[in-house]
Amino acid sequence: MKKQVLTITALFCFMFISSNTVIAGSDDDAFRSAVEEIFTTYSSTNMNKDVEGWMALWDDGGIKMSPNIRSIYGKSAIREFKHKKSQSPDDIEMTIKVEDTQLAGNFGFAHGTYFVSVTPKGGGAVKSKDGKFLTIFKKQTDGSWKIYRDSVSSNPGSK
Repeated sequence: MKKQVLTITALFCFMFISSNTVIAGSDDDAFRSAVEEIFTTYSSTNMNKDVEGWMALWDDGGIKMSPNIRSIYGKSAIREFKHKKSQSPDDIEMTIKVEDTQLAGNFGFAHGTYFVSVTPKGGGAVKSKDGKFLTIFKKQTDGSWKIYRDSVSSNPGSK
């Protein structure tokens, strides 16, 4: 029995060490800071309709998953989608709150909430929506982080 426990313990330790799992520390703090900066830029480029600034946040193999539309595969298709959305003359306000980040080697994720309000340029009622997101980031060869997968969903009653 002791031999089985030792074998299982050794196997678990080997699997854990070889999995590239990162335990809390400076790498986690650096990743969290990078994510906060990415989402600050994500918000500001959305509000300013800066498509290329927003696209600079994305990995070439990115996938964008938004409510009520098919997933969008690749940076080129994401750029086309974002360009169409940026043509609206309405004013946009956006707030993103990161609730958690986790790091595992060359990938990490963040989840949190967002709030968006749209004020029509020609007047009319402000439209607001809130929801949640789960975003996966991929570490680039230069050490920076880019959005690899981005999934958002609106909360019920959010219009």
